[in-house]
Amino acid sequence: MKKNIIGITLILSLLSITGFSIFADTEDYDPIKSYSKIEKTESGLNGYKDSVAVKNEIIKEAKLTDVRATITFNTPIDIEDLKKYQKKYGIELVQVNARATNYNNERWTISSLTSMGLDKTNEIVQQQVAEIEDGKFIGYTDVYALVDYDKIDNMIKDKITYLVDTSGDNHFSPESKSKHNSRSFFPHSLTWDLEDLKQKSK
Repeated sequence: MKKNIIGITLILSLLSITGFSIFADTEDYDPIKSYSKIEKTESGLNGYKDSVAVKNEIIKEAKLTDVRATITFNTPIDIEDLKKYQKKYGIELVQVNARATNYNNERWTISSLTSMGLDKTNEIVQQQVAEIEDGKFIGYTDVYALVDYDKIDNMIKDKITYLVDTSGDNHFSPESKSKHNSRSFFPHSLTWDLEDLKQKSK
């Protein structure tokens, strides 16, 4: 199925947010390359989740805060549930990604930064959905956020959560094995793959 994507923010802004940079060093974590290596099967996704779990343990042991994480939800959620999730775990949202469909039931991804607050962000997202032919808002599928080590376990146990991926944190960089600084990245979400697996299982 064709993957149509609407970018609300400027392309360069989105590249910056996802951590992808044409000027990145070859040893830097690359979310696109990392995602491309994941086998898009149930066992492949489970294997990736296991590898992320190991890294999350390392994050917790190091007691890191404001860790860049991509949080993929089990199913799309509405704005009120997203607000509750944010408040419950004290996460700082950086970008939200939402699912919408068109007249032909093709999937669209709508992304927006959250610097103007969630209410305004949701308004922008809904405006973008309205511009799709027979567009229908399904819900928020994943977010880029800053999380603290002591919230990760409870976030993972939450039935809303599919994965809290901290793989792009600089703590895992070959250049900085023991130093946590600002050169961190948001991993690619697993939303499309999770949706594909659920569709195949029907």
